[in-house]
Amino acid sequence: MPGPMVSTKNRNRLSRAPAEDDEAWDEAVWGPQETLTAEEQAEYDAWFRRKVHEGLDYIRRPDAIFHTQEEVEAMVEELIDRLDRGAGLK
Repeated sequence: MPGPMVSTKNRNRLSRAPAEDDEAWDEAVWGPQETLTAEEQAEYDAWFRRKVHEGLDYIRRPDAIFHTQEEVEAMVEELIDRLDRGAGLK
């Protein structure tokens, strides 16, 4: 399972402008605040734990790649610049 699913309805809500009140903003960003069933909670917990273990396994590998905060910031800036140029913004 690739991770928590976001329904098309909720994904479309993310593209809309946020409302002024905090509750509407939270729902627009995070989706409706629904209580998960016990089965859904267990499924999410298993997925989350699997992802944590995958990350921990990766950092123990001798070929793992690590970046400093400054390197990550530079990579993100470069990505943003490339996306802006591709969109004709720069």
